[in-house]
Amino acid sequence: AMSTASGISGSTSISGPTLLISRLSCLSSASFLPLVDSPELTAELCGLHKPDVLLMEVKAYSPWLFPERMEITKKVRKSNPECRIVLFVNDENDAEISENVRRAKRDGFIDAFLFGSVSENYFASVIDSV
Repeated sequence: AMSTASGISGSTSISGPTLLISRLSCLSSASFLPLVDSPELTAELCGLHKPDVLLMEVKAYSPWLFPERMEITKKVRKSNPECRIVLFVNDENDAEISENVRRAKRDGFIDAFLFGSVSENYFASVIDSV
C-alpha cells in the first residue's frame, strides 16, 4: 500500500490501497478520503461522496486483483460517471498486471495509471490532469 502523499497535500497519510480524491480547485486543496481494506464499499462510497478521482492499487492477490478492480470501476462509472479512475501498480515487475492496466487505459476503461516508481511530483501531476 502507499505510505504517504506528502508531496500532494501536506502530510496526508494514505492508509489503504484505495483513495477517493475530491478536488476543490487543485491538489493542494484536495480532500483525501482513504478507504482502509474495504474494496467492497468503494463503489458505494463513490456514489455517496462523489469524488473527482478514485485511485485504486492493483495487486497480485484478492481483494485487489485486476478483475476485482474492473468490477468496482464498472459500478463507479454507473453511480458517478464524472469520477476519473486511476489505477496504481506498486510492483511493475508483474508483467501480467502491468499489461492488464495498460490495456484498460488503451480501451478507455480507466483514465490513467501509475507505477510505484514515479516521483511524487509526477504522481500529483497525473492526478491533477485527469
